[in-house]
This record gives sequence, C-alpha cells and structure tokens, in this order.
Amino acid sequence: MDKAETLEELYTRKFDWMPDTIRNEIGHFNVFRLEPLVGDKAKPVPYKRRDYYKIMLVIGNSQVHYADKVVEVQKQALSFSNPHIPYRWEHLDQIRSGFFCIFNQHFFAQFGDLNQYEVFQPNGNHLFELTDEQVPQVARIYERMFEEINSDYIHKYDVLRNLVFELLHYALKMQSSSTFDKQPINAAQRISTLFLELLERQFPLDDNHQQVNFRSPSDFANQCFFCHPDVRMTKN
Repeated sequence: MDKAETLEELYTRKFDWMPDTIRNEIGHFNVFRLEPLVGDKAKPVPYKRRDYYKIMLVIGNSQVHYADKVVEVQKQALSFSNPHIPYRWEHLDQIRSGFFCIFNQHFFAQFGDLNQYEVFQPNGNHLFELTDEQVPQVARIYERMFEEINSDYIHKYDVLRNLVFELLHYALKMQSSSTFDKQPINAAQRISTLFLELLERQFPLDDNHQQVNFRSPSDFANQCFFCHPDVRMTKN
C-alpha cells in the first residue's frame, strides 16, 4: 500500500494552501464545511491511509470502501477515520453538504488514547446513519467548533478537544441503532487484511514517537486474536 497521506498533502490536494500552524507543538486541528469539496466540484479520493484523524458529517448518498467491506450512506451519516484504516469515498457528487474536522495524534497526546474507542478500532463501527432530527444536533457541534477556533480564547484548543469527544460519544451512544448495507468479504480475507494493516502500522515508522509494538510472529498472532472474532473461531 502507498505511504499514508500527510496533513501537508491533504491541504495541497484539497485547498492548495498550507496553514502556518500545521506542525506546532500542541498538534494540529482544523474544521471545514464540505460544500466547496463535493457536488459538481468533487474530486476523486484515492484508497489509502491518512496520517491524521477525521470526523465527518455527510449529508447525501455516498459509499465508503474499506479493505473488508463497502458501506453505503443512504441519506446522512457521521463517519470516523483514523491513521490505521485505509478507505475511499465514492459518489461525492451526490453529497449535498456537511462538515469535517481533522487533527493529528499529537493534538490528543496528553488527553487520552483515542484508539481505545471502538469508532477508531479496526473492527469497530466507523459510520453511523443519522435521522433528520439528529443532523442539526451534530451540525451544531461543528458550528461550535467554528466559533471556538476563530475566537481569541487562550484555552480554545481544550474546548475543541471536548467538542471532538462530544462527537465521539454521540456516536457511541447510538452504536446499537446504527444500520448500514454492508457487503463483507470472507473471514480469511478479513484476517489477512487485519494482519497487513498491523504490519503496515509498524513499518515504516512515520512518526518519530511511534514504537514497534509487534516484534515476532506470535505478537501479530496474539493481536489478531484479540482484535478479530474470525481468528478466535479459527483457533477453536
């Protein structure tokens, strides 16, 4: 798989500009509206990993391709992307509006481990279909992000972290009610995909602070056993 897309490459691809604060010590955070990037102005999005997190509210029909499934957004949805899982969005011309925020792992370096939450785990739910009543509730969180990031409040990035957690927990609370038309592949392919994703997360090391966690075949086997139910069934 190609090297993960960096924040710099994202800004170049989508906006043709670069913020001055992209590599500051507290990490990077930004929030955008989807309208300039979808519909008639939509550009193809390649299937690959990104080295940043992204939480997006999508209003309109579209599809997301992962390694082991295709998920269709029928009407509107909240999506969670992270550096470990490659994906590609399709039918961007049918998306009418929405929002997205992006941030890197350094933005939360001292504020908890995002990967402990299911929405950012390889086998977790990453897309949540929203009702018409839920859309304005989620949209308001993004509007608060715009208000905060444009403010002069000295602790505004703490507030923005809290708003990210609001989106995260909003999705987790509706976990049991989310439904999507999933097109799964077989168990062997899912296990192979998970192994390759674990391997790619180790080499190369894109982050100077990242450590090699899996040093032997048994380390990978144990992690696959922990993360994926198909491995556990195979071993029984």
